[in-house]
Amino acid sequence: DRFLGHPMSVETLLKLDEDTLISGSEDGIIRLVGILPNRIIQPIAEHAEYPIEGLAFSHDRKFLGSISHDHMLKLWDLPSLLGDWQNGSCTKEVSRDSSDDDMDVDMPIEEDSN
Repeated sequence: DRFLGHPMSVETLLKLDEDTLISGSEDGIIRLVGILPNRIIQPIAEHAEYPIEGLAFSHDRKFLGSISHDHMLKLWDLPSLLGDWQNGSCTKEVSRDSSDDDMDVDMPIEEDSN
């Protein structure tokens, strides 16, 4: 349930490629995780404060679907989420929704790089 660098339990994992996983954790953040070495590459998305319960790709792998403990289903444009990482730059910021509408994403959050 724990992965080095995750502040809370990992709830779900999805294989991106042979060396990389996508994790969803109890803190509501979706992260790219390297297998060898075991490390968090970067956060890529967030579900507010609710734990991520499941992750899945669309059949064409253009979208990442995530569902959180509050039954909120979100579809993420996978190329956009992975853009910085695939280009060799790990500078992607996760954004947090500060309003009650669960639609806007408007405030970047900082992620510990350990």
